[in-house]
Amino acid sequence: MGKWSNTTGFSGTCTDCVKGYYNTNTGSNSTGSCIACPAGTIGTETGQASASLCTDCPSGKYSDVLAFPGPSCTDCLKGYYNELTGSNSNSSCIACPKGTIGTETGQASASLCTPCPLGRFSDALAYTGPTCDKCGMGSYNDETGQPSCKKCPLGSLGAKLGQTSLTECKVCPVGEFSTNSSLRECNTCEEGKTTGIGGVNHTEYHDEKEDCKFAAVGWWLEVNGENSKLLECPGQDSSCAGYNECNKGYDGFLCVDCSPKFYHLINGECTPCPAEEFQFWPHIITLGVVFIFSLVMALNLCKLRTLAGMGFKKCTPKVTRIYFEVLQDHVKSVKAKAKVSEIIVFYIFIFFYLHIRFARRRWRSRFIKLSC
Repeated sequence: MGKWSNTTGFSGTCTDCVKGYYNTNTGSNSTGSCIACPAGTIGTETGQASASLCTDCPSGKYSDVLAFPGPSCTDCLKGYYNELTGSNSNSSCIACPKGTIGTETGQASASLCTPCPLGRFSDALAYTGPTCDKCGMGSYNDETGQPSCKKCPLGSLGAKLGQTSLTECKVCPVGEFSTNSSLRECNTCEEGKTTGIGGVNHTEYHDEKEDCKFAAVGWWLEVNGENSKLLECPGQDSSCAGYNECNKGYDGFLCVDCSPKFYHLINGECTPCPAEEFQFWPHIITLGVVFIFSLVMALNLCKLRTLAGMGFKKCTPKVTRIYFEVLQDHVKSVKAKAKVSEIIVFYIFIFFYLHIRFARRRWRSRFIKLSC
């Protein structure tokens, strides 16, 4: 088996079937007795006696030739793989799916097709790379092995290529909107209007011009049924905080009034009322003056004027002595014309007069405006 001879009376060794052929019979008398190894196999030796000795092509390869002598089967091209053995045509090689790259020839498994990384994609079968394409402006990819990229939501921008997360899509700020996420900049609302600031009644993404339906800072939106009128606040940015709300210290329609404990300055701005502080010094000074007058009067009434005068001359400066001498002269003149009771009434009057003067000054600063 595996041999043949076409010579009569041949006493030597029969001829081997060549590589790629085999012969299962004995006594074969021609080369036609050798049978070709089928496609998808390799005949690696001469004189093969069985078809089972024709070796199957391994995974990742194929052979579409009969009696193929090798030395090896043909590799599947880059971008293809073959998980079967004994494949007899290149159609046995399967294309790597979209979202992957076939980086080598003769791949034996689909798992050897490399998935595209984050921020990239491949929309072609049997893609050979060398790398997947980056996601375009306004898109991102937060998964590997994807055939396409995800679009950034309207109302946001994809400002760079190859974004790997939704968080990289820049949300249009308050006062702007976007109808195309692939643009470089958001569209600005018309003057005096702005978009919502989130929460129950507003969406996070502003994707149309109609989202600009609120009053901006310095403006007031007067709504009358289905109609609305945009008004500029007299105090502009200092009074109107936007969304028909007033800044601290302002109140009312168009924020033209001052809140309680605030009052208008000459320029129209509302400012806090001055703090109410009790001043002790005026009262202390008043009591001190009354004490000195009372002491002087007592000295005169008790006839201790001479002794006090001598004491003052020794213990007090010249200026202070002159001051008390003047007071004594005053008491003499008053005493000559009035009774002691009248002198007491006089000093009580002086006390209340000074006290009222200081009190009026303090309360005047407290009531700068009636609104305070």
